[in-house]
Order: sequence, then structure tokens, then C-alpha cells
Amino acid sequence: MMSLCRLLLVVTGLLSTTSSALYASEKKDILVAFEFKGSLLSFDVGVWESLYQHLDANKIGTTIFSGSSSGSVLTAFFACNGLSAETIGRAKQLLPTFDPAIIAEDDPVKLIKIFSGQNVAQDVSALDKSMMAATNNGTCTPTHPFAIAASNNEVLRDTKPGTYRPANSKTLNWDNLDVFSKASGERLGKACTYFTNEAGAAYLLKVPAERRLCDIRMVKTPADLILAVRASVAEPTYFYPVKEPNPEAFVGIPAPSNREYQGGVIMQAIVQDFKLADPEILTIASGGLYFVPMLNRFLKNTFLIDVNRRMLELNWWYDFKVEGSMDDFRKIPRRSAPVDTLIALGRKTFEDCFSNNKCHARVALKPGKGAQGLDGTDLTPYTHRGISSIMKK
Repeated sequence: MMSLCRLLLVVTGLLSTTSSALYASEKKDILVAFEFKGSLLSFDVGVWESLYQHLDANKIGTTIFSGSSSGSVLTAFFACNGLSAETIGRAKQLLPTFDPAIIAEDDPVKLIKIFSGQNVAQDVSALDKSMMAATNNGTCTPTHPFAIAASNNEVLRDTKPGTYRPANSKTLNWDNLDVFSKASGERLGKACTYFTNEAGAAYLLKVPAERRLCDIRMVKTPADLILAVRASVAEPTYFYPVKEPNPEAFVGIPAPSNREYQGGVIMQAIVQDFKLADPEILTIASGGLYFVPMLNRFLKNTFLIDVNRRMLELNWWYDFKVEGSMDDFRKIPRRSAPVDTLIALGRKTFEDCFSNNKCHARVALKPGKGAQGLDGTDLTPYTHRGISSIMKK
């Protein structure tokens, strides 16, 4: 017969094990999304500098990093180094390497030059100083799960050869971002590519190919990571397209013979597929910018994507999102974009919305069939949940 002492030891052990299991189950995986912001990237670091102070690291399981366009720079940095108060502080050292003058953001002037036949693009290597800083001097192959999105230029671009005049020859399926020829009905491919590692692909491959929004391209070397950032930053009219040097790196599709990338601003797809893969993931974003109607129309005519509509659809998937005021952003000189000013704006924006319980995406559009989980259920209960489950008490 078991002695009282031994019985107490067994019961204590069971309680300890049960307590540990319950505590472990309380941890939440999170996805951090850095949406496009051009030269205003420092805003994101300001948001996270304040936001992270409210989080309990012991309640966070796996952190997934995602981003596109200029947000891919921060995605690469945090995928290499993880998310902590220390790495957020280090991110500040990265920001001054991102020279806003290189991006030359003056959209009305740029569009006038384009339609008058002037070349306004440059080689994306002009941003290599930032790319090297974000990838630990070009030595990092991330172990944290991540995904960086870039548009597939040869699939999406729908212009007359050598011009930006719309050809109106392709159609886009909004449910899964497949592109088709209007004349033949032939499927031409996906609108975008996810650059990801094995840890990220473990999520994305759970989503069937017919539902997944982008192709999957593996990142296995530091050179692959630098390519991912270049591909996502190479926005149309700003930089020339970036050619794919290793078509064999794709998963589940034949090696594309002419793949080239034209930035990530027109394709903010990432959060949806990760949420489909695991609805329990908490999705947290520092929001991107909406385009003035003229620029949005230009991108839609050229690349099929209505960026503003796509942003509103993606807002539906977020649990927590910090969006800057367009009025505040317009006060920032885009060709100089002071780092300290933007960091301060990010902190203030977060603190204002957090104190008023308004850190959520602006009016969202439920994305049709895409809002159904892989088992056909409505995923509404898994969105806009806030971050109370991972906050300090």
C-alpha cells in the first residue's frame, strides 16, 4: 500500500505537470505584419517600441514575421534576430540606413514623367545598405518563421509592350489570386510569391494550392534572403524588376522560366494564408498607407490589383492593427522623413489607439469565399480578438 508521503509526492508531481501543461497551452503564436510604408518605415518601430512594453513574453509562443515592400526590411531583420525589447532597440540603428531620398516619393510628378515617356526607375541595389543592415551584413539565414511577399511581374503586368498603357488582356480571381488570359481562358499563374523558410512553409503548405494566394519560394541561404527583400522593395516606377536566379527553389510548381518580381506594395497577401493554416494565431499589424485615387487606378490598370480594396479585405483578418493617420503622414517630408519624428509618431499613434481601445483596422471588407476556413467554417470568430491574451496583467 502506498505510503502517505509517497502519495503526496505523486499528487504534487501530477499537479505540477498539469499546471505546466495548462500554462504552456495558454501561450499564443503571433504573426507580426509590417505593411508597406515607403520611406515612413520608422513609424513601425515606434509602434512596436510602445506596444512591446505591454506584452508578456511568457505568454507568446512562436512569432511569425511577415511583410512586403519596405516592410520586408524589418521582416528580414526580426526574422534574423527575433522580437524583444533589445532587438526593437537595435532596429533603430537600422533605420538611418534607409535613405528616403533614394525612393524619391513624389507620385503625381512621377506619373507625369511616366506618361511623357521618361524613365523614372533605378536599380534596387541602391538600397543595398539597408538590405545588408537588415540581414546582419548579409550573413543571416532566418530560423524564425517568416514570409516576404513580392508580385509576379510576368503574370500580373497587363500593359502594352514597352509602355504603362493598360492592355486589358487579363483577369484576376480575387478568391485565390489566380490570373487568367481573357482571350484563351488559360491560367497564367499566381499574382505573387512568398519567400519563406522551412518554418514558414510548414504553415503555408497546410493551405491547399487552389486556395493559397501566392507561390512558395524557399529561402535557404543569406543570398536568398537578400533576394527576397530586393524583390519586395522593387516597386513599379521606383525600381526595375528583379529576376529570379534560381527557379528550382519553388515548391509544388514547375520551375518558372521567366519569373521576375516587381515589389510587394500591390500584394499584401500574407496574413490570410497564415490565418487559414492556423486560425488561432493572433495577427498584429502596423498598418500600411492607402493610395490617392489616381495612383490606385494606375496600379489597377497596370497590375490588376486594386490596392485599396485589397488592404480593406486584409484588415478583416487582423486581430490588432495600429494605423497611422493620413493627415499625420502627410505632414512628414517624404524625401527626408526624419527617423526620430516617425518613431515618435508611431509611439503616439499606438498610445492613442490603445488607451481608447481603438487599435483595430479601419472598415474591413469580408473577403468572400476566402473567409471560410479550410474545413468550410466561417472564420469571423478568429478575427479582431485584440491582444489581451498575451498582455501583462
